[in-house]
Amino acid sequence: GPEDFVMGIDEAGRGPVLGPMVYACAFVRLGDYEKLHGCGVGDSKQLTEIKRDKAAAKLRESDFCEYMTCSLHPSRLSAWMQQRTGDVNLNTVSHDTAIFLIDSVLVATGGAPVMNAAAGEAAEMAWQHHPSVVSASERTEGFTEWKKPCKGKLRAVYVDTVGTASTYQRQLQRMFPFLAVTVESKADDTFPVVGAASIFAKTLRDEQLAKWQYQEPGLQDKLSHNFGSGYPHEETTTKWLANSTDKIFGFPNVVRFSWSTAKVILDKSAYKVSFDDEKKEEGQQTLFQAIKKRRCQYFEELRLEAVPDF
Repeated sequence: GPEDFVMGIDEAGRGPVLGPMVYACAFVRLGDYEKLHGCGVGDSKQLTEIKRDKAAAKLRESDFCEYMTCSLHPSRLSAWMQQRTGDVNLNTVSHDTAIFLIDSVLVATGGAPVMNAAAGEAAEMAWQHHPSVVSASERTEGFTEWKKPCKGKLRAVYVDTVGTASTYQRQLQRMFPFLAVTVESKADDTFPVVGAASIFAKTLRDEQLAKWQYQEPGLQDKLSHNFGSGYPHEETTTKWLANSTDKIFGFPNVVRFSWSTAKVILDKSAYKVSFDDEKKEEGQQTLFQAIKKRRCQYFEELRLEAVPDF
């Protein structure tokens, strides 16, 4: 019916070497869907900054478009990419985040409480099904933005693909058989609701970079915030990286250490450090040998580690 709604999902900041990767969903009632055209929605990367900001303001002020955003911290992204256990890559992180958004909206519209920063029951319930990456409070604290969802049932989800569209669509359709799922490349150009999600994601990422708070002492007033787009091929970004390298500690927390661009700069400019494996006793495994084996799922999900010395 006209009170039921459709949902679009897109991201911003997947490729950059610095800053968060932001996922967003937008959802509108079927009866209001055509109103999106009047907000200037579309692929946020193809819009000028002025047009993108105007479109975002119209969407946020509207009484028909609801949204949720989830921003993944660059340090967390690097940690996931570098962990030795589990099967986590940028695609699985993206897929889990999209699933989190769908789950949270479904739970929220079913009557569960929705709290600011998504730290409420809805997000916690959603993450019980996807605990392998990070808990709800850890994933969303300080980074997630909610606008209270509209009433009605979710009927369809449109997603801008990550990886092979057909494979991703089958995955989501198996998890949500009661929804009509469409996954396409360039979905933000094809479906206005995905275009709206793209705008929410891009504007939030830009805002977070502009207001970035360095966690490292003394850097807030010392380092520039002129990051550029964050993409490795951009001159402004490469200059910022070159000027922000510490020979011992590497980069501040805004940089994704696991990206090849960062690794190349560190190899050239930072001090080299070697970590030797401890000498093992007969029959004893070394640390590096032990972590190659898959650990018990309970310990992996809770991120428990052995502490040999107190």
